[in-house]
Amino acid sequence: MKTYLLLFLFVALFSCSDKNSTKSVLKIVNDLTIQGLKGHIKSVAEYDYKLDERSGILDKSLVSKTIHLFSDNGNEQETILYNGDGRINTDEKFSYNQLGQKKEMRKVNASDSLLERTIYYYNAINRDTENISYNSSDALEGKESYKYDEKGNRIEEAHNFPEPKRNYKIVSVFDGSNNAVEERFYDSYDTLVSLFKQQYDATGNLTGTKYYDHGTLVDERTKFENYDKEKNWLKETIFLKDKPVNTVERTIEYY
Repeated sequence: MKTYLLLFLFVALFSCSDKNSTKSVLKIVNDLTIQGLKGHIKSVAEYDYKLDERSGILDKSLVSKTIHLFSDNGNEQETILYNGDGRINTDEKFSYNQLGQKKEMRKVNASDSLLERTIYYYNAINRDTENISYNSSDALEGKESYKYDEKGNRIEEAHNFPEPKRNYKIVSVFDGSNNAVEERFYDSYDTLVSLFKQQYDATGNLTGTKYYDHGTLVDERTKFENYDKEKNWLKETIFLKDKPVNTVERTIEYY
């Protein structure tokens, strides 16, 4: 379970590169661009299913549902996470500054009680350089710091916590087309723990992922398929030893 949950995390991270920016251009990109989504999107519903094949029959059970709501300008306004039984788990709401940059996220539970808030900070070229999160008691929960290359691609992501042993770092490698082709995961001792390699088709669409654990290739792969008219994938499936174990299905609504 841990392995393919990590894989979902890194797939999301691979989508967060800005392929059209340079260091000298003060360009603010919206959340759709940051998340690698194309088109004038109003909402994205993601259904996460656990797959279990028994006696040749594939059992499919809903684990969670996530709804992402976007404004007309492409910024995310709200993210609602539902449990498999349909009950709300958490609700994240975002606010933005006058430049259109995300400035704060507030996460609440089903009873609308505050669980966490995150403050976003930017540098002079409009790149988010640091996010600081606080818990419901306003105590420090964690901090994320980012570094970028001259093209604006995020090449390093450091996660730091009050307990140093929880710290970790993600280093990204990009090809000449600004596609993220590798993600390297380091623990608090700066030891390489995991490596993810991505494959793309001729048009730049993400088609698959390979996962390495402490240098050993894990018999696991990810397949993306069913692209819509805007070239957004609608189905992602993780295979373990060539058996499907998890799938995410998307429903995308456009303005």
